[in-house]
Amino acid sequence: MVNRLAQEYKIHVIIHNHPQKNNRFWHPDKVLSHIAPLSPYMGINPDLGHWIRMGIDPAKQIARPELYSKLKAFHFNDCEASAIARSPHCITGQGAGNLDQVMKTLKTQGFKGRFTIEYGKWPHNYEDIKQIIQYIDEQAK
Repeated sequence: MVNRLAQEYKIHVIIHNHPQKNNRFWHPDKVLSHIAPLSPYMGINPDLGHWIRMGIDPAKQIARPELYSKLKAFHFNDCEASAIARSPHCITGQGAGNLDQVMKTLKTQGFKGRFTIEYGKWPHNYEDIKQIIQYIDEQAK
């Protein structure tokens, strides 16, 4: 029904993941099994930090043609360690996420979607966020 409505009204519907194995969309393969046969209006909005926490390599996933074809947006963040459920965010590009390769792949593929910068260290994180923006600007060049 959602797919039909998305096509009828020409709106994109995107699935977002969370890092719990009881969440039906925690793994990219699970999302793709649901939306691969559906219209181009059905897409994926992965949280890269959640993938990292679940031991999933964002660079390998983004490079998959079947996933990239459904990639509409994503939460762009990094974590200190891979496969650690509560691994804290860290400055993007300094963690376990292999995000330099993610950026290279997005550039090669000509990604035109949206992304959200997400950083969960509070309350005084202004300087860290400036570094994250500088990282993204440098990678985008």
